Amino acid sequence: IIRQMQQLHAQIAVRRKEERDVWKQRYLIEKKKTAALEERGRLTLNEQSDINTELEQAKIRLNNSTKLRQQAENECQLLREELQKIRSNMNNLENQSLSKETSPVQQKQQTIPISLDITLQY
Repeated sequence: IIRQMQQLHAQIAVRRKEERDVWKQRYLIEKKKTAALEERGRLTLNEQSDINTELEQAKIRLNNSTKLRQQAENECQLLREELQKIRSNMNNLENQSLSKETSPVQQKQQTIPISLDITLQY
């Protein structure tokens, strides 16, 4: 009976060892998979962070360029208005001085047209 008990105990010990080895192999395989998945997850988070940063920078650049374009359009409008005022003042002065000094034929010859073509390209 003692021998049978010892054999049974030895069989149980061998079986436990085999089961532990199988479990350990499965554990190591899953651990390798987990490490690879964690690395992919970290890379994905880094890529997402980089994409978010690039998106924020693009928004800032777009906002700045929009403001700059609006400012340029406003300045262009002011310059056109100022030029129109200068033209009208010059024409008025020329008309006044020419009407006093010269005949209408000479007025046409002395008048110098001023033109300014401003186009903005974006």
